[in-house]
Amino acid sequence: MPFFYLPENFNEAMVIFASSIGRSGTRYLSNLFTHCTDVPAFHAAEPHCFDQVMIDVNNGLPHAEVTEKANIIEAIVAERGAYFESTQLFIRVLAETFLDVFPAISVIHLLRDPMEVTSSYMNRKSYPSHSDRPWRLPLNLKKSLFEFPLPLTPIQENLCDWLENELRYMALRPRFEKTMDFQFANIDSAAHICEMFAQLDVYHRESDVIHHTRSKDLDRNANRRKTKISRKIEKQSDELLNRLRDSTFPRDLFRQDCYQNFDFIRRLTAA
Repeated sequence: MPFFYLPENFNEAMVIFASSIGRSGTRYLSNLFTHCTDVPAFHAAEPHCFDQVMIDVNNGLPHAEVTEKANIIEAIVAERGAYFESTQLFIRVLAETFLDVFPAISVIHLLRDPMEVTSSYMNRKSYPSHSDRPWRLPLNLKKSLFEFPLPLTPIQENLCDWLENELRYMALRPRFEKTMDFQFANIDSAAHICEMFAQLDVYHRESDVIHHTRSKDLDRNANRRKTKISRKIEKQSDELLNRLRDSTFPRDLFRQDCYQNFDFIRRLTAA
């Protein structure tokens, strides 16, 4: 029997998203939900709401695809009582609209070292201004919370993309029903994953979590090339940090404990 019941209203429903720009275990997390819980789980489900949708929504213009996606989620929640999706577009495109649609949204705040995320994206030749990567959000749109100092190299764009997403998440966090910080370093820890499910009140089968974390049999969408922070990335990150320290970038916001595992952030917030 499914764990979830048909709710009388959406206040009884469970709607969960992951906050991340990607390369942080998002696909793997959706597979853990699928195989270890009864929550309908998706990774970057259609309609994707990227490309022109991203630009319009971030410039304050409504878009039919966002409404369509909300309607699809409502239908799944009405039938199953729950929904989970990991998508890079949640914080930057979908969150504000969905907060008006669903009374209680919980968020898993996925955190991976921004230098590792950058390295992983560079392995795929992906960065925000790349014309063949429409799912990456162009920086410096009207709703950007900080105007990053241009020009930026592709490596620096990836680092700024990570920072910009975190600024948006911090601004929205008080409006979420529940939030759970989850470090990528614990992605293979059954104990940490079970703790995450428990904090979000997600019924889960601990034996399944243990099995899948040990066997590593679920799709992780890993790069063929090992993620390694190169000297080039280190050098360009140093240059970016120097520019951010000389600007009005809100460094103090990143002094929160959840960011202190990352050397890049510790250097950013250093006096």
